[in-house]
Amino acid sequence: MLLRALLTLPCVPLLLFAAATPAPGQIVYRNDFETGDVAGWSTPTIVNPLFQRPIRIGANPRGDVSFLGDFGDQRVTFTTTPLPPHDSLVVELDLYVIRSWDGRESTSDGPDLLTISDAERGQLVRTSFSNKEDLRQSWPDEYPGGDHPAFTGAVAISSLGYADGDAIYRLRLAWPHTGSTLSLTLEAELRDRFPIIVNESWAIDNVTITAVQLPSPSATIIAGVAAGTPGDQVFVPVYLRDVVAVASSGATAIRTTLRYNASLLMPESPTPIGRVENGERVIDLELPIALGGDSTIGVLVFRAVLGSDTVTALTLEGSMGVGGDIALVERAGRFTLRGLCEAGGTRLFREEHAALLRVPAPNPMRDGALITYSIATDEHVRLDLIDASGAVVSTLVDERRVPGEHELSLGPVSAGRYLLRLRAGREVEEQVLVVTR
Repeated sequence: MLLRALLTLPCVPLLLFAAATPAPGQIVYRNDFETGDVAGWSTPTIVNPLFQRPIRIGANPRGDVSFLGDFGDQRVTFTTTPLPPHDSLVVELDLYVIRSWDGRESTSDGPDLLTISDAERGQLVRTSFSNKEDLRQSWPDEYPGGDHPAFTGAVAISSLGYADGDAIYRLRLAWPHTGSTLSLTLEAELRDRFPIIVNESWAIDNVTITAVQLPSPSATIIAGVAAGTPGDQVFVPVYLRDVVAVASSGATAIRTTLRYNASLLMPESPTPIGRVENGERVIDLELPIALGGDSTIGVLVFRAVLGSDTVTALTLEGSMGVGGDIALVERAGRFTLRGLCEAGGTRLFREEHAALLRVPAPNPMRDGALITYSIATDEHVRLDLIDASGAVVSTLVDERRVPGEHELSLGPVSAGRYLLRLRAGREVEEQVLVVTR
C-alpha cells in the first residue's frame, strides 16, 4: 500500500493523489510545457513509432492543453544537476492516462502499469490505472495490491477530449535524497494485443520539483519548579519545549541525568532511586517522547525532607535522543523547602561545622550498612533513624563521645527511605538512606 506519511518522516516516499500544500524549500524545476521547453528530458532510441515516441510537446484533440508526450510502452527520464543542499525531494505533476488502459487485469490486454523511480532511491511507486468502467485498478495502492474501481483518485475524467477516454491524476511524491543530481524515470508497461501508441498512451504536465532542507531536530528539555514542606509528596514535571523536527529524527525517548541536593528530596516510585555522589543525588532517566510537539514527557515523584538548605537546583545534564539525534538545550528547575520555623534563624544543619555524618555505605542497602561520623569536641551524640513520615524508627547512638571518627553497623530494617539524623551538641547532620529488598 502506498504510504501516506508526513514529509517529516523521510524514511518512506509520500504519494498523494489530491492537491497538496506546496512543499517548503527551493523550487529547482517547474514546467507547464507551454513554451516547448523539454530540456533535461530523454527517452531511449525509438525503435518503432507505433509503440513509442521521442521526447516532444503534444496537445489534446481540441488543442487547448499542452503537455509532455504523449508516450507509449516506454521509459522517459528527467535529469537535472546541480541541486542545492537538501535532505528530501518533492515532485508534483499531473499524470494524463490516455485511451484504453486496462487496469490491474491479467489478460492479453493487461495489466497496464506505470512505475516511477529515482536513481538514488530506487522505485518510488508501481501501480496500475483503468479507463474502463468494467475493469479495476490498483491506484491509489501499489500493484499487485489494491482493487479499486476505474478512475479512483482521478481529479478529472474525460476532460481532455479523447474518444477512448482519459483521466488526470495529480501526483505528489516525496522521498529522502541528498545527492547533487536527480534522475527521475517514468516507465509505462502497456500490455495489449495491439500495442500501438494510438491505443494506449500517457503524458505529464505541470511538473514542479522542490529541494527540501529539513531543519535539524532540536528541543529544550526543562525540569519543573516545585515546593513542599518536610514530609510532603512532591511532583516535578519534565517538559519538552521549542520542539523542531523531532519526529523526523527517529528518536523515541530522551535519556538525561538529574542532579540535586540529596538532603532535600527522597525519590518515590516510579522515580528511580539513583545514587548519591558528593551530597548530590544522581538519577538517570529515560523519558518517552510525545510526537505532537511541546509536551510534558515525564513527572518525577519525591518526598520532601529536612535538609542542608532550603533550595536546590534540579539540574539536567547529558541529555540525548534515544533512536535518533536531537540537539537538546537543558534548563534547570528548582525545589524550595517550605514550612520551616524562622524564629532565631532557620533550623537547618550547616555544611561547614564540627560534626560530620558521612553517606552510609552501601546506599541503597539490602542487609546492612556501615555508618561513619566524626566530631571535633567531646559532645553528647544522638543518632536517629527516621522514616519518611518523620517518626523515629530507632535511636542508634545516645551518649557522650570523644572527638574523632566513629563507626557503627546498621542491621536489616524494612525496605523504604530513611533519614539518618546526627545531633552533636548544637550541630545537626543528616543523610538519606535507602533500603531495598
